[in-house]
Amino acid sequence: MGKLRTERPKNEQLAAAFSHAGYNVMDKDFSRTVARKMLTGKNRVIEWSAGNSTDPKKDLESKIGSVSRSINKHLSYDDCTSISGEWVLRYARFLNCSCDYLYGLISAPLPAETDIVAETGLSVRAIRQLRYLKKNSARMPIALQMLDTLDAILSRPDPMADFLQCVGNILGTCTYTASGGLVEDLPEIQTNDPAFIRVVQDRRLAMAIDNLKKTKK
Repeated sequence: MGKLRTERPKNEQLAAAFSHAGYNVMDKDFSRTVARKMLTGKNRVIEWSAGNSTDPKKDLESKIGSVSRSINKHLSYDDCTSISGEWVLRYARFLNCSCDYLYGLISAPLPAETDIVAETGLSVRAIRQLRYLKKNSARMPIALQMLDTLDAILSRPDPMADFLQCVGNILGTCTYTASGGLVEDLPEIQTNDPAFIRVVQDRRLAMAIDNLKKTKK
C-alpha cells in the first residue's frame, strides 16, 4: 500500500472527479501517476515530444514532474474557477466528465448521469457499474446474470418482496412471501471457510435468478 497524503485537497470538485475516474487523490504518488498518463497514456491529453533531445527519458521525467506540480497546485485551489480553461478542458477529457461538473454547476460528472441521479437516486458509481455490466455482458456471464436479476426484480409487481427473497436466498437466512412476510428459516452455514461459503452463496444466487426469471411477469 502506497503512502498517503496527510491533508485532503481543498478543491473538492476536482478531487471528486478524479475519484469517480478511479483515482485516489490521497495517494502521494497520485499526481505523478496521473501526469504520466496525461502525457503518455492511450488517452493522453497533453501533447509532448522529446524532439531531438539527447536524453528523452530524462526529459519525460522532467515533464512529468512539471505536470504533477500543476495537478497538485490545482488541487490546492478552492475550486476550478482559478484554473485556466486549457487545463479544465484537459481534465474534462482525461476524466470523462463535463466542464460544468468541474465548475460545480451539475451534480454528476456527465449531464446524462446528473439526470439519472436526480430521477432514480442512484449514485454515480452505481450508474457506471450498470454501464460496465451492460458493456461486458457478452463476455462475462455473471454480468448478464446481474442485469437480468435487477431487471427481473424491478419489473415485478412487488419489487421489494422479490428483493428480500433474493437476498434471503443468497445469504441463506430466510425466505419471504409475496407480501414480504417471513415464511421459514433456512439452516445457517455452519462453517467459517470463505471458499465454502462463496460456493453456497453462488449456488443460491443462481437459484434466485432462476426463480425470478420463471416468475417474471
